[in-house]
Amino acid sequence: VVRIPDHMGDLINQSALIDKHNSVVTYSVTSHVNHTSTVIFDMRHGLVCYKPDNQDSCFLRRMESLDYENVQSQLN
Repeated sequence: VVRIPDHMGDLINQSALIDKHNSVVTYSVTSHVNHTSTVIFDMRHGLVCYKPDNQDSCFLRRMESLDYENVQSQLN
């Protein structure tokens, strides 16, 4: 877990779960008021899924070249 100040100076927690076997990296970002948003990068399928806090739906898109570079560095 990494604690990062947001634009207001409040600390937020960011954690990463790395699954090398399935080539998936999951980021969870928790705000100072304990709201968590999740982003999943699936290298095998080339997809990014984003689930904002307080929403029932997820947003899905294809990975871009910069996404591949960033996720690959995490998997290594």
